[in-house]
Amino acid sequence: MKDKIFAERFKECRLEMGLTQKQVATLFHTTQSTIAKWENADQFPSVPTLKTICFEFKISADYLLGIE
Repeated sequence: MKDKIFAERFKECRLEMGLTQKQVATLFHTTQSTIAKWENADQFPSVPTLKTICFEFKISADYLLGIE
């Protein structure tokens, strides 16, 4: 089962910051294709990358993962 919560919240954060998928890919040292997969819930970032996402977006992992 695909987890859509991460995908939706990740994309929401990216858009709120006014960033393109390509810009976010550069920020997280990955490809635009990978960002698209995250936003479509086809793939999930590694734990170290998840920590970086939380730091850069200034959000908690609980929020990003729908645990709150």
